[in-house]
Amino acid sequence: MPPRAAQVDSFETTLSATFAPGRAIPAVFIRAPVITRKGAKVEVLSQLDVKSVGLVSDTAQLPVAVQQGSLLGIAFHPGAPSRARRP
Repeated sequence: MPPRAAQVDSFETTLSATFAPGRAIPAVFIRAPVITRKGAKVEVLSQLDVKSVGLVSDTAQLPVAVQQGSLLGIAFHPGAPSRARRP
């Protein structure tokens, strides 16, 4: 099987989140998605430090995990970074 090419603007990082205090959450971003708008009743659970991953934005942090009632929205794939996955 040929090696997979890297996704443009994709990266892996760890996040802190209100739902897992004190833990580093591994996150894989494919084509660097973020949440650009949220309603007044939406709670931000985790934010991405823009400079730490080399993105450009008008703000220092962007929401990447949000919740409204029983609905959850995330802009990343949670799980093990690629170096921990089998080829």
